[in-house]
Amino acid sequence: MPKKYRIGIIGFAHMHVNHLVELFAAHPQVAWAGCADTIPLRPELCTAPYTRAWNLEHCQELAGRPATYADYEDLLESEDLDAAIVCAENAQHADVIEACAAAGVHVVVEKPMAASLPEALRMARACQAAGTSLAVNWPTTWYPDARKVKEVIEAGEIGRILEVRWRGGHTGPLGPRNQHPGVSEETAPMSGVERGATWWHQAEAGGGAMLDYCCYGAMFAQWLVGPERATAALGLKANLDSAWGDAEDNAAVLVRFPTAMALLEGSWTTWDHGVPAGL
Repeated sequence: MPKKYRIGIIGFAHMHVNHLVELFAAHPQVAWAGCADTIPLRPELCTAPYTRAWNLEHCQELAGRPATYADYEDLLESEDLDAAIVCAENAQHADVIEACAAAGVHVVVEKPMAASLPEALRMARACQAAGTSLAVNWPTTWYPDARKVKEVIEAGEIGRILEVRWRGGHTGPLGPRNQHPGVSEETAPMSGVERGATWWHQAEAGGGAMLDYCCYGAMFAQWLVGPERATAALGLKANLDSAWGDAEDNAAVLVRFPTAMALLEGSWTTWDHGVPAGL
């Protein structure tokens, strides 16, 4: 009989937890062991699709309502986990992954890897020292069109890559008419104050469009350009239309590789093609 792997869920801040739990729940070797949320810097003001309270309830239903702990340290101490899905706010990734590594638990953490390079290094070093695996979930990696682009580049069909341009945009993670993978519901109307109370719009929590969207471009550009590493990067970010939060809602990053360059853009005020969100 195939081995069952005991999986825990830590953090319901990032709505991608819904899709990850859906996919894990469909695997016959997954046994849900428990879940716990992280403690937000500020309490959220409402429960609506994709808020952390809503994500927790939805994932509990998908996972068959495993034991829920008030603190992830209690979860790690009480349950013998093989692996954990971590979808905490970006600024808490390092703390959670270090705790998982100390408990000997492998981790799948939602993108971006961390809110800063020092925090990413903490995560990598903790897992290396503990002998545990750390995987970063980049949803775009599995898109058929992304795989096809990589295929034709490696086949030499379009020549050498000199420049990569990547743009991602929507009305914000909790903005109007958004729908995220693994869930049929669209976002519900929320006031600016209600959105500002979520970690997405709080710089200290690792919120903002740069980490949310430009990180996709960074991953994608590195993947397409190949083994050479970036030598320089220049970023610009601004809060242009979200005064109720202190995190940026638009950002751009210019990256220099030895033989190529990349322009990465992220926006919470326009769609991918640049049409203003209100139109």
